[in-house]
Amino acid sequence: MTTSRIPPVPPQRASLLTKLLYRMAKRRFGEVPEPFAVAAHHPRLMRANLVHESMLASGSTTLPASVRELAVFWTARTIGCSWCVDFGAMQQRLDGLDVDRLADIDAYATSSRYSDDERAAIAYAGAMTTDPHTITDEQVADLRDRFATPGWSS
Repeated sequence: MTTSRIPPVPPQRASLLTKLLYRMAKRRFGEVPEPFAVAAHHPRLMRANLVHESMLASGSTTLPASVRELAVFWTARTIGCSWCVDFGAMQQRLDGLDVDRLADIDAYATSSRYSDDERAAIAYAGAMTTDPHTITDEQVADLRDRFATPGWSS
């Protein structure tokens, strides 16, 4: 069922490159995400988005996957992006993470299902998504102590 106003490009109408990208997406996610198939209407934009996503993925290696994915999931919930929440849960499942604990995410600060590193990242994500932001210098210093790599500069 299509939920977007713009229908996805079906594989039979896709270019050879788009078909290849669909195959890669299906292998990675189990199906072609609808926003990806909608973006196929504009191949240059789709390719630019793929480059962007690839660069983000290659640059997002400092944080352990569980910490990164929980912070992204929390942010998606906070901003109200239901697609992002669903995609984030799927991403956690595909990364072999425990998605059952997402039922306790509202109690992350006290739940034994979350590590101290995960709690710190979720709290920071929460502070980042408030308006105005409520990030403290202590949070930044704590995250730097937890996750900064050698040679990192502020």
